[in-house]
Amino acid sequence: MIGWSGNEDLKKIFHIPNGGHRLPWIAASLKQEGVKAGVLDNFLPVARGGYHGLWIEFKSKRRKSCPKNPEDLLSDEQVLFAQRVRQDGFMVIVCYEALDAFEKCEHYLRMSGYESGRNIRINLANAKLAGEA
Repeated sequence: MIGWSGNEDLKKIFHIPNGGHRLPWIAASLKQEGVKAGVLDNFLPVARGGYHGLWIEFKSKRRKSCPKNPEDLLSDEQVLFAQRVRQDGFMVIVCYEALDAFEKCEHYLRMSGYESGRNIRINLANAKLAGEA
């Protein structure tokens, strides 16, 4: 998905390797390192449209019956995680396919709202200078 776009912001996306079946000793080691159940697959740390960032979860269509809404396939832990990050101002999307996720990410990145962190620092610096004068 990252290689599909020339968008520099989309290149900031990263994967969180939480899922999958592992040997018990590897799972125990990962848990000690801070791996938590329910954390979604990918994160895009770019603020847009009033959101602090975008969490993305992929679900497989390789099931006998797939609900129309892939969000119906979230585990209880994932539902709780999604609720928490939404309450904290993040957007969450759940997709079956990479193309769907790519289109939703592109739409997200076209949203306006938050200024970039660089602009916020400049604005804070100017406000500080103005307050001192």
